[in-house]
Amino acid sequence: MSDDYAGFWLRVVAFVIDSIVLSVLYLLIIIPLYDTLIPPAAFDPDISDQGPTFLQTVLSPDVSTLVLIVVAILYYGVMEASRHQASLGKLALELKVTDAEGGRLSLSKSILRNASKILSTALLLLGYVAAAFTRRKQALHDVIAGAMVLKR
Repeated sequence: MSDDYAGFWLRVVAFVIDSIVLSVLYLLIIIPLYDTLIPPAAFDPDISDQGPTFLQTVLSPDVSTLVLIVVAILYYGVMEASRHQASLGKLALELKVTDAEGGRLSLSKSILRNASKILSTALLLLGYVAAAFTRRKQALHDVIAGAMVLKR
């Protein structure tokens, strides 16, 4: 069965494909969010010279980052819990995310797996690099959720 595990570099390529997809989603969400919630005058120094407005402060890059993280967790979580068991990047490379027995992940486990990527990232990406060295090619977030990424 070890030949069926998706290796580190296949997963990196899938991530690059998904990053392109997520970039489009981000643009479709973030730009309308800013256009709707912040009046154009807030960015025009000739109209508003009193510094940043309350709305600008509330919708700082920190909020944008939070929105981007939530969108990514939902994108991966829903896609990997679906009947396809894969994000678009993983589908393109014929990979799938499974539970420890090779079955489909529940939505809650899939969300847990993808939220755990925050920890994999916070550990200087070492959580991801673990996939290159573990027997079942599991990253830290896979281990946390009891998941594996397999070749179809």
